[in-house]
Amino acid sequence: MEFNQAYDPFRALQTSWQAVKQAPLPLLVGGGVLVITNGGSGGGGNFGSSFQDKNLDWDVLAPMIVGIVGLGLCLGIVFFVISSWVRIGFANSVEEVLRTGQGDVGRVFDGKGRLGPMILSRLLCGLIFIATMLPLGLVVLFAALATSGFHQNEGVGWAIGIVGMLLWLPIFFYVWLGLLLADQAVALEGLQPVDSIRRSWSLVQGHRWMLLWYSIVTGLFAAVGLCACCIGIFLTGSMTEVAKSESFLALTRGGERGGWWIQTGSAPEGGDSGWGAPANLPSQPVGWGAPPPPPA
Repeated sequence: MEFNQAYDPFRALQTSWQAVKQAPLPLLVGGGVLVITNGGSGGGGNFGSSFQDKNLDWDVLAPMIVGIVGLGLCLGIVFFVISSWVRIGFANSVEEVLRTGQGDVGRVFDGKGRLGPMILSRLLCGLIFIATMLPLGLVVLFAALATSGFHQNEGVGWAIGIVGMLLWLPIFFYVWLGLLLADQAVALEGLQPVDSIRRSWSLVQGHRWMLLWYSIVTGLFAAVGLCACCIGIFLTGSMTEVAKSESFLALTRGGERGGWWIQTGSAPEGGDSGWGAPANLPSQPVGWGAPPPPPA
């Protein structure tokens, strides 16, 4: 399947709805875990304003603040590991449902021995994102120097910041979109961290605008669930997670798709379980600048 077809957000969401209806338990359980562990932290409310009293003893408050920050970091690490673990079994469960029309909730929590590569791949992507932030930091530093620490010529500082941001955003989105499929490459193809990033970069080559459109539509669809007392996010968020794996499979396993349940309405013959079936990968990793293998 061609990239623009595989990553058509409306086609992907429609297919994910069919999969969720067919096997709701594993896909909603796995998707729900990913929604929770990938979610952002809540707002601070009036936390800052409650500490405006000049008579507060900061020597007493400091240990409490450090404890809260430490607890938040620990929870963040735990959630990161859980989401890395579950997204492996979840992606393969999506494949199983698409192939056979059946799913097992227990397999959502099967890391298939790929947890280490998944964590390292996500950390490596994080380091790359941090590297892309360095130019923005230089812009802020230049603006600070030009305005004597933002105390003079505020208009000049704003102008430098806005121009710098406009120049930086395309770089950030270019890199972000290039790495967006790395986790799927680890979960569904068993690639190692560097190879997963190379695979993602190659598959996305020449299709970043379509992938950006896909990300915007699916992100908005997931956010719609927040309108239903925040409970609906477990359905819309799960469907979005299913769509991510479904689109990757449509792109990389299109040649097999004709015999899958999602196409025929029945399980394939020959006892194909669909649980982690090997991908038809090239014998050598695809290079950074090389075009991706043609869709089957």
